[in-house]
Amino acid sequence: MPRLFESLTDDLTISHYDDWLLFDQRLAELVRCGQAKRVLSSRVIHLQDEEWYLDPISGDVYVYVRPDDKILPKWERVDVFAQPEEQGRYQTGLGAIPTGRIDRASATSLKTILNVLLRHGKVEMVSPAPPSTVAGLPGFAETWYSDSKPGPFTDWSKNKTEPIIAGSRSP
Repeated sequence: MPRLFESLTDDLTISHYDDWLLFDQRLAELVRCGQAKRVLSSRVIHLQDEEWYLDPISGDVYVYVRPDDKILPKWERVDVFAQPEEQGRYQTGLGAIPTGRIDRASATSLKTILNVLLRHGKVEMVSPAPPSTVAGLPGFAETWYSDSKPGPFTDWSKNKTEPIIAGSRSP
């Protein structure tokens, strides 16, 4: 026998707008008549504003992520006793930009992004620039950048000693 929350999505694809509206109405009706209860979440699974619902008869708990202009809706069962997945740490700021050789189009895009970041005070130009192996090449100019301040997961010690270098050939 299908469980109450599983049947909410019967014949629906909630990523389609019309189906999502019908699903949302079904869920609201279950809550209104007491067959489902919105409960506090014990952790975040997808987004901070996700909603958790309890089926009081079966004990099933589902997480609901409402759609917006950037995300599709989600409706999935939650194992409330499972250990939360550890969120991976990631680098922010200039430390997140991969280093090495890049093609001309990527270099142009990177320079544009760096100039925007510079105008907004997110990065600084390193001056004077440290000695470089390409500094003596004719027609080649190089600019060094560093983060203005570290992000929440930035390894600041690496960013201070390893700034981003944006080089270009002068016309």
